[in-house]
Amino acid sequence: MVLLGLVLAAVPLALWVAWSPAVYYLVFAVCFVAAGLFILLTRIGSAETPPPGAKVEAPARLGEEFITELHRQTPLTFHHRRLGDRRIRNKLARLRALMRISDD
Repeated sequence: MVLLGLVLAAVPLALWVAWSPAVYYLVFAVCFVAAGLFILLTRIGSAETPPPGAKVEAPARLGEEFITELHRQTPLTFHHRRLGDRRIRNKLARLRALMRISDD
């Protein structure tokens, strides 16, 4: 899929530099084939997709308190602080308590 994406990304440049109508139509043909293969590969799915009818466990649901506390933290909370800082430890302890995960 990555290679097909690269081909599709190169199509506008290839159309721009096409020096004859034959090359122009050849680039369009390659574009349509690459797009068709890309769509086909997305419909097939990946190997990680469970087979139809298989039981899939739902992801754990986070409580509203946890999400609210997580949103209260600014994006730069961890970026500009030392790893062992008391403020960071307190915030992570609060999040662990809300997730009901032990510190083991």
